[in-house]
Amino acid sequence: MAQPILWRYGYRVGFTQATVVQKRNPHDYLEDFVSEMPMYQHGEAVPGIVDGALRSSRSLTDNLYEAYLALERRHIVDKREPEVLGAWLEAVQECQKETA
Repeated sequence: MAQPILWRYGYRVGFTQATVVQKRNPHDYLEDFVSEMPMYQHGEAVPGIVDGALRSSRSLTDNLYEAYLALERRHIVDKREPEVLGAWLEAVQECQKETA
């Protein structure tokens, strides 16, 4: 999902080994999998849905948010995802202000 957005801004995606150790809160792995099933079931459609939601007049973060809204409208991501993403984007913005 990130690739169409990043490509629009001339960025590339790369992968490497983990560089951090994540301490997870207790949760139900099966519930996590079930909640992610629509993304697997509609995986071929996701890039087109995301690309259709993007506008060159918007910022990268606004496009990311709009992409999640488009996926939510298609019931591919949970209806809470855009809200969670919005909170995460605000937290990242605050961190950027603190380090500037």
